[in-house]
Amino acid sequence: MKLLIESWKRFLNESIVTVDFDNTLKMKDTKPAANGSVINRVKRLANDGAKIHIVSRRKPEEVYEKEKGYKHASDEIRSFIDAHNLPVEEIHLTSWQNKGKIVNELGSGMHIDDSEKTWRELEQDYPSIILIKVDKETGDIIEDIEE
Repeated sequence: MKLLIESWKRFLNESIVTVDFDNTLKMKDTKPAANGSVINRVKRLANDGAKIHIVSRRKPEEVYEKEKGYKHASDEIRSFIDAHNLPVEEIHLTSWQNKGKIVNELGSGMHIDDSEKTWRELEQDYPSIILIKVDKETGDIIEDIEE
């Protein structure tokens, strides 16, 4: 078991982990909006050495909290990242294009997402990427490598 844990940590030290934003890190229609289980998982992965990147389908001009003065989706996402002290290296917006290509190009070894469309794409086209599935309604992690 100890050997397995050490192998996992070595993988994380050499890896990028990508994570979706809407309904994965931040729930859009529930209070509290922060998804604690995914936030805690991301922090744990970063503490183990992984580099964290957000990959969102949003377009740059797609801002949901305009009343807070955000002009760009990245600004809105960065504000959430800062408020929750998340160790995110970069934000990537796909402008509603599929995520698989960018997740793969980043060299991500693991992706965390709530989208069934993204799950199918990664499972079909990029099966070597470990996929952690999140329930889009509750934010619960529903399929995980630790299970």
